[in-house]
Amino acid sequence: MYISSLRLLLVVWICFVPGFAMACTCGTGASFSAVAPKAPVLAHARVLQHDKETPNGTFVRMTIEVIDPIRGAAKAEKLIVWGENYGSSCRPYVSSFPVNSEWLFVIEPELIPRQNELQLRQFTIGPCGGAYWLKVENGYVYGRIFQADKNSEMKLAKLMRRFRK
Repeated sequence: MYISSLRLLLVVWICFVPGFAMACTCGTGASFSAVAPKAPVLAHARVLQHDKETPNGTFVRMTIEVIDPIRGAAKAEKLIVWGENYGSSCRPYVSSFPVNSEWLFVIEPELIPRQNELQLRQFTIGPCGGAYWLKVENGYVYGRIFQADKNSEMKLAKLMRRFRK
């Protein structure tokens, strides 16, 4: 009886305590260089737009255009990338990637593609703190290139050569 009561209490706790069931954990994290070699899609891209607004005003997807593909995409291809939706997926909000900004993205196919009036391939950006994207500006990349807990910078061309090997 005591064990059954504890199990029931645990189920109730997980289901009804705000934040507990929805919280995400990222573990120790990883660097961009650690996740990029295994990525199905790795590309330098520009953010074209944000859309699919939630009732609270948050945009949950963005359309990107590939500038320079390394793997899994074609030059000038437009792709949909889904970000955080309701605070439970640990992905970044697409507003973190301003329209017209450029990034080096590691993205993965959306497991269950959603209705897509644009007829574009759909992807998700990885969770947690910058291992799946690097800011591109003035010929450099910025972010967690080699260490999960330290930002650095590097010439974009040099990093692109490294991943093309």
